[in-house]
Amino acid sequence: MPSSPGSPGPTDAVLVQRAVEGDDAAVRELQSRYHRLVFSFLRKRGASEDDAEEVLATVWADCVQRKFKQWDAGEEGADSLRGWLVTIAVRTFLDRVRQRERQREESLPPDEVLDARLGGGGDEGVAGGADRKFFRSLLRACAEAGQRAAGPEAMAIFKLVYLDGCTQAEIARMWGWTGVRVSRFLASAKKPFVDAMLAEQRRREPDLRITWEDFVAIAAQEGIPLFPDKPD
Repeated sequence: MPSSPGSPGPTDAVLVQRAVEGDDAAVRELQSRYHRLVFSFLRKRGASEDDAEEVLATVWADCVQRKFKQWDAGEEGADSLRGWLVTIAVRTFLDRVRQRERQREESLPPDEVLDARLGGGGDEGVAGGADRKFFRSLLRACAEAGQRAAGPEAMAIFKLVYLDGCTQAEIARMWGWTGVRVSRFLASAKKPFVDAMLAEQRRREPDLRITWEDFVAIAAQEGIPLFPDKPD
């Protein structure tokens, strides 16, 4: 990607390589291309101005120290660095919110923690108020896409196994199946669920590449049932 329209400059790949080699001017040029873009992405999705700035300060420092070495220029074409930086920033933001939530939970009496997780602990609750609205909405939309892809029978079995704690032997008795069939069914049904969730996320937010583990962590923090809880 050139530095600006009509003004040829080093590509992102060249600048990243220079940054890895310790060129401060290359880092400043990358920041001039992407800082405001990533800042705006975070702000539009619930981050406060202070959070967005602090997240970006962490992201740039981390990239210069180690993460730029991990970036693959050919991974996603011309916009790969933009999407890569957005994703790192979102993960850093989520980590920041989770840390704040853990600290607040530690200060609450045990009988108030659940209420706070569900949003009953004041104006914001441990869920983080506006910080998490975007991610809650995205999670719900993606979970609905996963449920449609998996189908009603799979979702009924998922609920019994992952939410209600039924064993596969109990499912086999309920459905009149063998234990092997239940195991194979669960293994085969998880993939379309997970794939559909991730595809819906990329359709809605093409610059964002959060992982299945990110979805699971958000769901756990928000008290939203999400199953299966791992994509094996």
